[in-house]
Amino acid sequence: MRLHIRTISATLALIAASIAGANGDDEMAIDTFLAYMRQPPIELSWGIFEGTVSHKRDGKRQEKVPVELRARFSSERVSAQVIFNDDQVYMVGQNFLDGLEGTTVHEQRAAQPGAVTLADRGIRPSDLTLSFLYWNFVEELDREKFGGRVCRVVRLRNPQADETVKVWVSRKYIFPMAVEWFAGELEKKPYRRLEFKDLKKINDVYVINRIAISNAGWRTIVQFKKIRLAKPDDSPVPDDLFRQVD
Repeated sequence: MRLHIRTISATLALIAASIAGANGDDEMAIDTFLAYMRQPPIELSWGIFEGTVSHKRDGKRQEKVPVELRARFSSERVSAQVIFNDDQVYMVGQNFLDGLEGTTVHEQRAAQPGAVTLADRGIRPSDLTLSFLYWNFVEELDREKFGGRVCRVVRLRNPQADETVKVWVSRKYIFPMAVEWFAGELEKKPYRRLEFKDLKKINDVYVINRIAISNAGWRTIVQFKKIRLAKPDDSPVPDDLFRQVD
């Protein structure tokens, strides 16, 4: 049985990646395991995800703003438009074969002065392509359970900065379940954490529709409550999938 997992990386993760999991195996060599995660067998499809970003700082009231993710997925690339708070707009993409060099982030429209931004909510545009998955492999750590799932745990290093991540990857589905960021390879305390939560089945596809991002003193939740997901053969790609930006 093949399980399809689509996420907006962080990332908004939230995603913005679409992964078809294979039944992983502890005996799979780590380089094979990583290669599968970095170049997933994705079916041609498109999706529109509508929801909210909720942000809570210690001692402050929770604030909530709207967010949309509009995406096209293929076996070679994922392209997505992120519309945050009806104001800030990004186009992000990932060519799987090109790794970290295949990550593209383009701000189509900047936020208005004084408006809430993705950065204000602890979200990086590069999170949306899961670009950290393409960082250099450092080591594999002991297996751990996360959310009831057995995970292989790997440490990766950013080749462009003094930064590492620890990633919990579902052994069965070969998909990241949680990520922690560290300021340097020797740092023991993470400065940022991301978790993928809540599987929802849509048209026989499992979708991760909730992502939590946190740091000391704050927490952000990305929740997609309205999701349209289809293959072009079943439902034509909407002409307005990617919105025109003035």
